[in-house]
Amino acid sequence: MACGVQVTLNGKRKWLFVPTPSQTEVAEATETNLFVYSNRGSGKSHVWRWICHALALAIPGYKYAILRTSFPELTLNHLIFLKDEMDSMGGEANGYYYHKTEHICYYANGSMGFFRQAETDEQVKNVLGVEMYLVVFDEAPTFKWEHMAMIAASVRVPAGSGLKPRKVYLGNPIGDCIDELWMYFIDKDVDLLNDPEYRPEDWRAIKLRLEDNVHLDIVAYRKSLAGAGLPEHIRKAWLDGERADERAMFAFFPKKDGKPYHVVAEFPRWGESNQQIISHDEKGWHIPDWVKIYRSYDHGFRPDPAVCVWFAIVGRMIIVFKEKTWTGVIVEDIAKDIVKESKGMRVAMTYCDPTIDINTGADIETIRDKFENGGVPMEPSVNSREH
Repeated sequence: MACGVQVTLNGKRKWLFVPTPSQTEVAEATETNLFVYSNRGSGKSHVWRWICHALALAIPGYKYAILRTSFPELTLNHLIFLKDEMDSMGGEANGYYYHKTEHICYYANGSMGFFRQAETDEQVKNVLGVEMYLVVFDEAPTFKWEHMAMIAASVRVPAGSGLKPRKVYLGNPIGDCIDELWMYFIDKDVDLLNDPEYRPEDWRAIKLRLEDNVHLDIVAYRKSLAGAGLPEHIRKAWLDGERADERAMFAFFPKKDGKPYHVVAEFPRWGESNQQIISHDEKGWHIPDWVKIYRSYDHGFRPDPAVCVWFAIVGRMIIVFKEKTWTGVIVEDIAKDIVKESKGMRVAMTYCDPTIDINTGADIETIRDKFENGGVPMEPSVNSREH
């Protein structure tokens, strides 16, 4: 597709939108599913609204939808610009206009653009009734994943049109469904049992940068965000476009600048044989004496699962290398499982939530007692978040 938007009015040609090189990469992407993420201020919303305009102008009868969960944000990022933009294409006299009550852009060639809020089940239901060839989830991490999945499944194109249904996800790398977005677009480790139609090659991620927005005073904008007293994970996402887990009590980045940062693909190697420090085969785990192994256990309360993680202390590094969860399983069977999964390890200690060592009177033994009787000695940890 043509990346820019050019019109001829009164015999004169005029460029309405000219993308930067990185924005051109976004505009020329052809994947069915596209995730465009960045720090704040990179112009994602602006770029994709103009890409939608370009498609609508180039393809008669084209239909697209731009969605947000917040109507005030939909207004500030899109609606307030639409009248002027449609007027710049020729205005109502020439068949280009924005209907401010319906929140629909009408084009002279029969194309239409829909702007909707999709936060609640009812709003999503209304969106499902919109015919669209392309949907743009603006600030996608703020949506419920199941809502986006439902809407994406309803995107379709006419038979024989030569078009493909497109789903575009925009946003900063932080929000309620960032885990799902990361799984589908970045890590591409989707369980095919849960989504048998998943094809990794159809899911592409492109990262934009704040510096790509030539209309922004970058220095002043960075100062305003850096001095706003934001939590670390939000500041990283908004300023640097880096994903951080807001649920962690410390900064956690699976990747940084596209490279492994807090998550590694394999263990460090050691000795002349260049062997991995920790290895596993059918005989169990093989770990040098100088590597200390610990476990951490959270019993969970329904509907949350019980979780056990195994971590190795290697010098100054703490490497979590194994995790297992249980739902609806009795303590005795979980203990047996932990012992089995730890074959070959010399576990120094297992730390647990101190609440499982409280005797409620419902049983003679506490949950911790049952674990220790099952061969899993535990030490109550400190669960004060202030610490």
